Amino acid sequence: MKDRNPLIAFGLLATTVALKARTGQLRDADRLRLATAALEWVPDLPEARAAVLTFLHLAQSDPATAGLALQEVARGLVGDDLGRDPGEVLAQMPQTHAPDWMQRKDCGHG
Repeated sequence: MKDRNPLIAFGLLATTVALKARTGQLRDADRLRLATAALEWVPDLPEARAAVLTFLHLAQSDPATAGLALQEVARGLVGDDLGRDPGEVLAQMPQTHAPDWMQRKDCGHG
């Protein structure tokens, strides 16, 4: 990680994983990536390691709460560089649905 600030990189990854947990999109690969990043990028930050450990335990039973807690820790570690809670912005956006490809005339269906 020569070209990036490891703390910012960890904060962005933690925020991404937290949002995935909060939206029901969390995968095992995300958990592994988060744990690896904490060990490699911020090994001298016990609060980051503790947050990841807590997240990994809690995400199994309550991913939304685990994601929110991880996001708060990431924001506390990095500060204002992570900006506003994306959940607030996403909640204000209109819900869009994927196109129904089977009904589209220009796709050879219907």
